[in-house]
Amino acid sequence: MRPSFEYTRGPITTNIPWLRPNGARLNRWRDKLFQVPNIDKYNMWIVGGALESWRSWDVDVIMQKATPGLDYEEIEKIMTDAMRIGLEIRQLIDIHFQQRTTAELFGLTQSFWGLNLEDFTNLNLEHEVLQLALEVTKNGVVSREASTDPVQVGQHLWRVKKRYPAEKHIVRKRRGILYEKDPVLLTRDLDFRKIINIGEQHV
Repeated sequence: MRPSFEYTRGPITTNIPWLRPNGARLNRWRDKLFQVPNIDKYNMWIVGGALESWRSWDVDVIMQKATPGLDYEEIEKIMTDAMRIGLEIRQLIDIHFQQRTTAELFGLTQSFWGLNLEDFTNLNLEHEVLQLALEVTKNGVVSREASTDPVQVGQHLWRVKKRYPAEKHIVRKRRGILYEKDPVLLTRDLDFRKIINIGEQHV
């Protein structure tokens, strides 16, 4: 019999649906993540809807290298572990690797609420990310994120180019739904209960 829920992204598969972001559960994710080998070579930034006043289903994480050089195998292993650990405690971690500077990360948030709709729409910034898999399968439905020039750099790791703002960002800004929270650096003592919103606004 086919399970009532199925989710697959690259090496990650689960039959247990996740819950909305929860501070206590994410503190458990944090503790387990910091046990992953070589994690201290990287910075992890919490961004996106889980910090905002609306209800989100995932936690967006941007991973950056804190030391020189890129090891694709190591990056893929840490990204996979971050997602796997999250799903074990029923939290969906949407993680990408980027080499943006800290100032650039904060600038993206500020552009969302600081620019009018026309100027924001016309930003059309291209950036390169590393992500696990090109496709996601959920309950038999396959979806593929918008990207260009994909290059496979690991067993499940891909380097892709994306555009900012994406259509979802433009739609939200048009509706007056803004990303206002700055990225939060993941540390060993970060208390997710203080930063994760249990928003009531649906988007």
